[in-house]
Amino acid sequence: MPATAPDKALQRCLSYSPERPTGSGSGRNNWLARLAYFCNEKGVPEDVLLAYALAWWTEPDFTAEEITRVIRGIYRRKASTHNSKPYYAPRRGHQSPQEPRPAATAEAYDKPSEEGPAPFPSGIYARLPDFLQRVCEPFKGREADVLLTAAIAVVSGVFPSVSGTYDRHQLGLNQYAFIVAPAASGKGTMKWAERLVRVPHRALVEASQAAHRQYEAELAQWKAQPRGARAAAGPPPEAPAAKRLLVPADSSFAAMVQILADNEGRGIICETEGDTMADAHRNKDWGNYSTLLRVAYHHEPYSTARKGEGLLELARPALSVVLTGTPNQVRNLIPDPENGLFSRFLFYTFTSPPEWRDAFAQGVPLDGHYEQLGQELARMMELVSGPVQVTLTPAQQAQHTDLFGAWTVELAAADVKHSSLRRLGVAAFRLAMLLTVLRCFENGEQPAGTLVCDDEDFATALTLVRVFWQHTDHVLASLPAPMAPAMGVKRDDAALRARAQELRAAGNSLRKIEAELGVSKSTLNRWFPGEASSVPSL
Repeated sequence: MPATAPDKALQRCLSYSPERPTGSGSGRNNWLARLAYFCNEKGVPEDVLLAYALAWWTEPDFTAEEITRVIRGIYRRKASTHNSKPYYAPRRGHQSPQEPRPAATAEAYDKPSEEGPAPFPSGIYARLPDFLQRVCEPFKGREADVLLTAAIAVVSGVFPSVSGTYDRHQLGLNQYAFIVAPAASGKGTMKWAERLVRVPHRALVEASQAAHRQYEAELAQWKAQPRGARAAAGPPPEAPAAKRLLVPADSSFAAMVQILADNEGRGIICETEGDTMADAHRNKDWGNYSTLLRVAYHHEPYSTARKGEGLLELARPALSVVLTGTPNQVRNLIPDPENGLFSRFLFYTFTSPPEWRDAFAQGVPLDGHYEQLGQELARMMELVSGPVQVTLTPAQQAQHTDLFGAWTVELAAADVKHSSLRRLGVAAFRLAMLLTVLRCFENGEQPAGTLVCDDEDFATALTLVRVFWQHTDHVLASLPAPMAPAMGVKRDDAALRARAQELRAAGNSLRKIEAELGVSKSTLNRWFPGEASSVPSL
């Protein structure tokens, strides 16, 4: 596939770069150095960048000599990396480039080790979209795997207008991920994925705060009017919604629903301690939002009415979740793997041997690197403004069906594994959609209309879910088996049935009732004959 022309490569680099700072002491040198690094890797010739910079950015306090020194210095010191990550002309449909990225093969998979299930194949990173490559670039081995897993979940929550049809349902990109490892093993690398969305999160919060200040001023002005004038002026101004992108896991049920209602049903939970969410669920005064998590995974409508709080409805909740924790923290959050929450997570687990890390070996802080990536992600979010539909080719659909069909036959009657496998099929489709969108940006295209997944990106998605499946199986084996009722203890079926009928009368789906009450599909068949036959077991 032909490489992008130098002038177009420069324009694409400029479109991904933060806006140029103005004014002396504003960090223009650092900004120009970062841009020069980026352009050098993307194959922009030195003279092309230099000519553009001198023509547009020369100022009395940002001289031509200074601009020339920065750009030439970067290109000289980084000559070995020039054109190492070139831009290519945009691809159409799912056609592969003439020089394809390394293909996944059976031999590329590593074997399980004493550290746990096998890591991602070593060649997978070179096949990722450029943005994800740069996210993971500072890390190697398990830490890179942790960061990639977390980044997949975090970035899946920032493109609300992207969707695809799967099993006759319209699904967004949203993923749940849980990274499981002992304390001080390197899973904390996940925090850099959270940095990716701090920039758009701050922008939303600051805009909300400004809107709230404006509201308070208008409300004070309305209250200051005489009563007659107030009546003529109409009702008081409405309080604006408190917008945010990151949602705290340490939230009560009521607070979680309210936050999502203010954010049009969307949010990203990014928590480095799984017990934070588990503790919130165990707090009897706060309530438990586990059911909301399960419903939001499939974007099913959710409504709740509490005394003193009124009715809150979420038409299409869409959460993205990434947690890290120890094996015990998984058990604290999901004590029973049959409750449906377990099967919604992509798991990645490992055990690193005790090893002291030289805290001074890498002196360059990573904050600037991830701040720049966060700014780039914020610009991507702005560009995906209209509806985008991602589809698979017929051949890809057949490959997906064959793979998960074969796995289903292998599982026989393992019910819990079947549930995880069904949702892993959803996760594979969502991952293929995410890679497709990010690949658009890499090719200099603005995602719009209908996008067809590239064959190699689809192969990458399946490679990743094969590894996630091994890790999910490993974590499942470590959880205690579901407990049977104690001898002599009889379940109060009459009370449960009455509660189920109340929930059904309130408009709750049978799937939601099954999840909330913990009853089986066969029990629902008895209670609601003819209605529950199509409800999949959780």
